Amino acid sequence: MLPGDILDEENSTKRRTWKSRATSFEPKTKENFFSNEQEREDDKKLKSHIPEKVGWTKSCFTNMFICCSRRKQNMSTIGMCIRFTLAWLFTLSLLFILLQFYLLMSAHELDSSNSEVVDPDSKSYFSSTLKYINRVFNLRSSSSSEIINLEKKGKGPISKAFISKESLKNERHKNIKKKFKKKKNLNKKKRKSKKSFTKEKNKPKEIKQKKNNKHPKTHLVNTVKTLEKKYGSVKKRMHEKKAKKIKKRLPLKTSNSKKKKMNSKRGIKKGLKKGKKKVKKIQIKKQPYYGRNRNKMLKTIKDAFLHAYNGYKIYAFGHDEVRPENNITNDSWGGFGVTIFDSLDTLYLLNLKEQFEEAKKHIETINFKKNVVVSFFETTIRHLGGLLAAYDLSKDNLFLKKAIELGDRLLPAFNSPSGFPYHEINLETGVAQNAHWTNGQSLLSEIGSIQLEFVHLSTLSKNPIYGQKATAAFNKIINTTTTIPGLYPIKWDIDSGKPIGDEISIGGLGDSFYEYLLKMYIYTKDKFYKKAAIKSINGIIKHLKIKVPMKSSSEKKVSSKNHFTILSKLKGGKQVLEFEHLSCFAPGLLLLGDYYLDKPKWRTAAEDVLNTCIDLYAIQPSGLCPDEISFESNGDHKITNSQYKLRPETLESLYYFYQIEDDPSYKDDAVTIFKAIQEKTRTNTAYTNVDKVDTKDPVSANSMQSYFLAETLKYMHLLFKEEGLSERKVFNTEGHQFNIPKRVKKTTLKGRKNIKMKKKPEKSSKKKSEKSSKKHIKREKIKKVPIVK
Repeated sequence: MLPGDILDEENSTKRRTWKSRATSFEPKTKENFFSNEQEREDDKKLKSHIPEKVGWTKSCFTNMFICCSRRKQNMSTIGMCIRFTLAWLFTLSLLFILLQFYLLMSAHELDSSNSEVVDPDSKSYFSSTLKYINRVFNLRSSSSSEIINLEKKGKGPISKAFISKESLKNERHKNIKKKFKKKKNLNKKKRKSKKSFTKEKNKPKEIKQKKNNKHPKTHLVNTVKTLEKKYGSVKKRMHEKKAKKIKKRLPLKTSNSKKKKMNSKRGIKKGLKKGKKKVKKIQIKKQPYYGRNRNKMLKTIKDAFLHAYNGYKIYAFGHDEVRPENNITNDSWGGFGVTIFDSLDTLYLLNLKEQFEEAKKHIETINFKKNVVVSFFETTIRHLGGLLAAYDLSKDNLFLKKAIELGDRLLPAFNSPSGFPYHEINLETGVAQNAHWTNGQSLLSEIGSIQLEFVHLSTLSKNPIYGQKATAAFNKIINTTTTIPGLYPIKWDIDSGKPIGDEISIGGLGDSFYEYLLKMYIYTKDKFYKKAAIKSINGIIKHLKIKVPMKSSSEKKVSSKNHFTILSKLKGGKQVLEFEHLSCFAPGLLLLGDYYLDKPKWRTAAEDVLNTCIDLYAIQPSGLCPDEISFESNGDHKITNSQYKLRPETLESLYYFYQIEDDPSYKDDAVTIFKAIQEKTRTNTAYTNVDKVDTKDPVSANSMQSYFLAETLKYMHLLFKEEGLSERKVFNTEGHQFNIPKRVKKTTLKGRKNIKMKKKPEKSSKKKSEKSSKKHIKREKIKKVPIVK
């Protein structure tokens, strides 16, 4: 029955105008709203048409229907009813839109998880939305008509939305029970006979997916399990592949039938079924090789260099040095990156192209016009020497350009009254001075160990000014007369150019001067330096070399002799039995002098001193040599400086001995020293100086200087490279290799004089007198050549 049928005929025929409606309107209260009993009965009939399942909208709809079906209702109340209905329709439409948006989002999530696409056969918008509703509420009906029928019965998705929580819990329990039943059925299917399994396995067939009205995930699980039954599981196939690889790697030791079966396919499968454990590859850290094998040792040396250089690169690239214990940077050499400059030629020799190019890019960005005070000597041998060696190897003009720029910045250091270079210089202003810790005095090793670099810069740049400045100071030292011929004091006056004191040492503050006497002859082929080198080395062997007895024969030693041969110091004309690790470069220098000048006495002295240097490594519990040791005449020795500063001097001498004498025992000595360096000085970042080498576990000093990469590891690499001693190359005191030119212009060598040597008895022959006269004429011609400034 409709609401329009309830209205009386009298009230339906009455029509009122707008004015009459306005005048006759009387608002009804709660008391007179339900006036008659008939109206209440009509209201009950109207309520019976509204569905009971609607819940919270029930009261709203009843009032709306009652309001519109009054007998004595005027037109104003009908307008209010219309507004009321419109407002509710608007709110319901909004709720429907929000619900539809929620359903769409949830359906999208289901599609993404199940990788299913929405039905393309959906003809109308209404049917597609019902499909989304179907997915959200896990209903598997085939069409929208079934959902409508369910909705009429009160079992549809909309009606289920208002079901209580208890009913939902009951439905979840039912679903869980269904899952358990499915698992039981699957286990029953697995217990079938193995014969059917093997037959089906050998004959794979296409499986047609059957339509299920159940959840899509369960359907996928069933399909995967059926595939595993016929083709085998994925995990088993992975095990089989790993087993095949292992089988190829491991050769069969015996030919027994049982072992063959185990290595066959069936045997591997059985083992996998029983174990069901993944085959894990055990990664064993390979220990570094220490021996005579050339290729293996070259690899371990390269790995050691990369460990040190990469630690510097990670924590301090662009700075001078890295502190290997706490990874802090150190800029005590000007802040230009001295480790990069010192490592250039080593990177090239080890064929580390990427690192070499990175270093080149860094050097390209450097401007030496910087307001910083640097050590003249250290900057020359490390920065300038590294650039010149890199140019000789790579022939890249960038390195020569930067070397000339740096050389120009260092030249003002020679502007002293004596011509000796100052200890330190400001690269921007050119202001130079001596250090305070030397009391304003110049040191022999600093003023006499920069000649190779500046002469080589003159030959490459074709500008003689660099060589002239350096050789003028060098030759002035050589021409001075001293109390002991060929031996020169450590300290010199910067103004007068004369020596101060009488302390003589081939160790610290004086070592590299004697090295450059011989190497300047090798580089220039000038007899002036040849005579100076002979005079000095003879003085070293005569006045500084001394034998000290060993106190106990039970001490570990490499040499067969029961004594130490050291190079002592002279103070006041008396020998002081102090030996420094820096003096271990002397054996290599003496052997090199014998190689070029044919002096067999130098060779024997070199062997004795080298054995002492090796013994001082072997005696210590750590296997490392201390920096300074003092001896007594009775054989007692005391360590005055127990640090090992990653010094290269012993390895440098071993390199020269092996290249010239070709004795593999020198390789063994180098390997034992290198092994001790690896075990006692290596850190997680790089390598470090250590203290207390007289104990088994020395303490870290938290410093790695750049010469460890430039010299220590380079000499180890060249020792095992076995290329032989090249007569066309010479090393500077920092281990940088320079190409020797065919001819050095005499204009670059300034201040040379003839050194007085003991004359041999002349043989009476006219031919020799004629030759000597010709040579004398040639020398006079050379002296008359003008010096280009």
